Amino acid sequence: MEDLNQVSLGFTKGIKQLTSLEADVKYKVLSAKITQGRYGKTVLLELEQNVVFLPKRYVNAITQQHIENFNSRRYAIVVNEIVKFGDKEIAILSLPYF
Repeated sequence: MEDLNQVSLGFTKGIKQLTSLEADVKYKVLSAKITQGRYGKTVLLELEQNVVFLPKRYVNAITQQHIENFNSRRYAIVVNEIVKFGDKEIAILSLPYF
């Protein structure tokens, strides 16, 4: 059981909202996967300090090739700007090479 305890101790990255990331900063993507969330399938990106969920609109657009590209650790995520949409804030993203 000690090995299982070590696994849980090793996961210390918190979930961050895209709108809380600093604008115009490249955050290196370490891995990506499609996961089942509370509201259906979603794309989870592991960054160096935390994890983020991409907006729902990415689920239908992302392919296995995209996942493999993210997992190569050659890509980053950048919040270009945050715009107000009604009572919500929406992050406008780009996914450049790191």
